[in-house]
Amino acid sequence: MIYIIYFLCAFITGCQILNILQYKHIGGDRAVGQAWMMIILGVLFVITTLLLFWMMSRKGYFSWLNEHLSFPNIFTILFCISYIVSVFFSSTFKIEWHSDGGYPLLLRYLSQAHIYLWIPLCVMIPFFFLIRNGGDVGMSFSYVKYPLYVGILLSSLYSGLSFYG
Repeated sequence: MIYIIYFLCAFITGCQILNILQYKHIGGDRAVGQAWMMIILGVLFVITTLLLFWMMSRKGYFSWLNEHLSFPNIFTILFCISYIVSVFFSSTFKIEWHSDGGYPLLLRYLSQAHIYLWIPLCVMIPFFFLIRNGGDVGMSFSYVKYPLYVGILLSSLYSGLSFYG
């Protein structure tokens, strides 16, 4: 079941990224359809990501990350929230940016640098190896550990700046 949720989450994330990459400013009925597509993909992204994090946490795939923390589930929940916020807002700021919005300008530069593509790659690829090998076995490999740390760092930075703005 976790493989189905993982591939569904990866598919929805890929559709959302493809929609952002092919976005063009248009008007009329096509703009309404494009806005609905962004809303539907955003909601599906949030639901599938929450399901994936919940199932991975339930099976103990985050135990390596939480072994030195006194509240292990809080870190997993914060990571899930920061991942969702960073991917959602980075794709939104790629499409539209209001200079009077109060957000730090670094968010716009990161969105122009396609961080909405790099954060899911740094998180979803290690998740595949974690699911395939198990939580403890997968973390002995550096190609799983370090990209996930980069994904955690980037999503924490972006979501922290988003909350600041």
